[in-house]
Amino acid sequence: MSSLTVLLLGLLRKMLIPVLSAAGGALAMIWPLHMSAFCSGLV
Repeated sequence: MSSLTVLLLGLLRKMLIPVLSAAGGALAMIWPLHMSAFCSGLV
C-alpha cells in the first residue's frame, strides 16, 4: 500500500470513530423508547 492510502485510511478512521460513537449513543437513547412504545402498542 502506498503512504497516501495509509494516510487516507487513517483520516477516514479518525472521522468515523466520533460519528459511530455519536450514532451509538443516539441509538442507545432512542432504542429503549422505541421498544417501550412498540411493546405498549402490542398490548
